[in-house]
Amino acid sequence: FSVGITPHCMVDVIYLSTFTCIVSSSRGGSAAQRKPIKWSTEEALQWLRRSQMYTKEEFESHLDHLKAQCGPHVKELVSQSVDEVCIKMVELADEEGKTLCQEHRKLFQLPSHSPSELKSPTERFLPMSRSFSLSNSEVTSQTEEEDVDTEEGVDGRWTYDKAEHTGPCYQIKLNRPIPCSLPLVAVEKEGERVRLSYNNVSHTVNQTYFDKLEMLYRIHCPEDEDLMDFDARVWCLLTRYQTMFGVKLHEGSGLQGSLPLSVFQVLKEQFSVSMECFASPLNCYFRQYCSAFADTDGYFGSRGPLLQFFPVSGSFEANPPFSEELMEAMVNHFEALLEASDKPLSFIVFIPDWRDPPTPALVRMENSKFKQRQHKIPAYEHEYRSGHQHVVAENEVLYKAVHGTLVFFLQNDAGFGLWGPTEERIAALTKAFIRQ
Repeated sequence: FSVGITPHCMVDVIYLSTFTCIVSSSRGGSAAQRKPIKWSTEEALQWLRRSQMYTKEEFESHLDHLKAQCGPHVKELVSQSVDEVCIKMVELADEEGKTLCQEHRKLFQLPSHSPSELKSPTERFLPMSRSFSLSNSEVTSQTEEEDVDTEEGVDGRWTYDKAEHTGPCYQIKLNRPIPCSLPLVAVEKEGERVRLSYNNVSHTVNQTYFDKLEMLYRIHCPEDEDLMDFDARVWCLLTRYQTMFGVKLHEGSGLQGSLPLSVFQVLKEQFSVSMECFASPLNCYFRQYCSAFADTDGYFGSRGPLLQFFPVSGSFEANPPFSEELMEAMVNHFEALLEASDKPLSFIVFIPDWRDPPTPALVRMENSKFKQRQHKIPAYEHEYRSGHQHVVAENEVLYKAVHGTLVFFLQNDAGFGLWGPTEERIAALTKAFIRQ
């Protein structure tokens, strides 16, 4: 195909080559599954060989036909292999986590546990409180009296038989202080950036975001008044997120994309939102938020992962990473919380308008009994803030959204009474979102 090949023809060739590799190398699947893929692939290859000149519409028609013919069979053929790989990855991660826990206990001379007794890293940082209420920009939690009677539940966890009451809730921190001082991290200012280095590993962050982290740290870590551990904790925070993003330029930035500041201002003024369900110390707008990593983010105001946060009242913003599994788990969590609470509770959710096919989370929210309204922001007419906003230049922070954004208002009756999506509020939100 080296003679007269066109860019869109190359796409078809790559597609066909992929199908050929799957048929020849896949371990599973029956002959009935392989034959349609092989026949459709050979037919498409013959058409490419015969056709020297063809229009873009003809190419797209053949490619769509190929996808329709082969797609379901390819998915069924490789699903078992993909499942096996995912299960293996989970098992390896679990084993590595237990090994790290054991090494940690040896290093700090903590009581040892057998591997079966080791909890996941996230579970070890769970707070004592069970559920939370958000009111007047403050978070309160439902906790238990110290002398309550308990009984063991059917799932092995402890349940309580006394009524809960509200009390103060603080950001997540390690429940056992580190018994030694943190290592010294070198901090250098390089123009408008700050470089933090330790053990030949360096990270840079824009000066404004370094100042923001210091402000959050002073608010949530008053015990470290002299900022003795601040630099080390910032270095740990940056190392964690850089590991999650990846090492390539701009890799993984979509995981931490956020709404424009003007949208947050409207959410605060019109809907009394004062907490984010998916954020980090680097991209948060409010000083209280849920984030992925309780151990590194807690010093900067994180309340821990959303799925382990149980609010009973308040108005929240949710802009999840665009992972279908996570978005569906989010909807499950929100609906359970709204079902359980008779206090004002509201979640304003932003997800991509993916319709080919629609995501399970989108379908669930469109049919949810708690959906008070949904609103669409058209593609290419609005922007998001980059997940790398803490390192890129100011003129590179915003990027145009190539997909529509759906805004869902999930509210119980009491929440709708306080923060319902009226026409005036929707107009203000749309005006803040649409790119000027």
